[in-house]
Amino acid sequence: MRIVMYFTVLAYRDALLAELDDAPEEIVIAGSPEELAEAIEGADVFIFNGSAYTPEVAEIVRTRGRSVRWYHSSSAGNEPLITIGVPRHVTVTRSGGHSAPIVAEHAVALLLALARGLPYAMENQRNRHWVRVRGGPRPGTMRSLFGRTAVVLGFSHIGQEIGLRLRALGMTVIAVTRSGQPQELADETYPSTQLKEALAEASVLVVAAPANAETRGMIGAEELAALQPDGFVVNIGRGPIIDTAAIEAALRDGTILGAGLDVVDPEPLPAEHTLWDAPNLIITPHRGGGGDPTSAQRQAEAVLRNLARFRANQPLQHVLATNIID
Repeated sequence: MRIVMYFTVLAYRDALLAELDDAPEEIVIAGSPEELAEAIEGADVFIFNGSAYTPEVAEIVRTRGRSVRWYHSSSAGNEPLITIGVPRHVTVTRSGGHSAPIVAEHAVALLLALARGLPYAMENQRNRHWVRVRGGPRPGTMRSLFGRTAVVLGFSHIGQEIGLRLRALGMTVIAVTRSGQPQELADETYPSTQLKEALAEASVLVVAAPANAETRGMIGAEELAALQPDGFVVNIGRGPIIDTAAIEAALRDGTILGAGLDVVDPEPLPAEHTLWDAPNLIITPHRGGGGDPTSAQRQAEAVLRNLARFRANQPLQHVLATNIID
């Protein structure tokens, strides 16, 4: 059996190679589309990181790798893979939340920074001003999270980890999912068709959903206005889920009190974009999953578990639904 790897995130590749050191399979590493075209012929498994799955790569694997039966993505975000699609006979898997605790940590850090008024405090520190105003730059900007309610939009691995941490802070958690089925780590669950009703119960919104046809533009001016007064918004999902013009306007006119965005639309955000200057806004450049060297190890372990199942012709875990290329 042959496994072909094509990675642009080398930390994940190297961790997986270390785990596969004693594997009986032939391991081939492709460093370019040209090398991939040669290596993929006759292969059984194709492993890659999500952003490496470009239309060019998809076409190479579809036409030259007809023997491949299993694709595995090491990434948490797999929009290109889902959108471009895979051949009908291929099973696609992902690593099953290897970075979820780390991304959740980042989401809660952004929320806590807003709730404790840290953007305002750091601005005063840079200006060497001792301003002991507990309300922040305008009334209510500095607010405790204890006893408040948060909506978590998207309640898969990352959303669940966020819910766990928000509960530890004494918050009530409302999960919003496609189905609206009850969730163990949420106090209440709404279907996505009732998003506005859920937001009306909360003063915090954390977006942890993937970007797809259903979620793009899901959070606009009406949804932001549906939050209770003194609301905070955090996005560690995908930028296009929130209308950029709408959240900038909501920050400037006081519809919401603050926002923490690890993802934006467009991305990267141009230097001249007016969103940079919106009040009480924290932007981090899509790095919510960073800072944990064990994430690569966890994703490697997930691949090994599925590889054992693949060898035994057993159903694979963490299967990802994608479009089909015929």
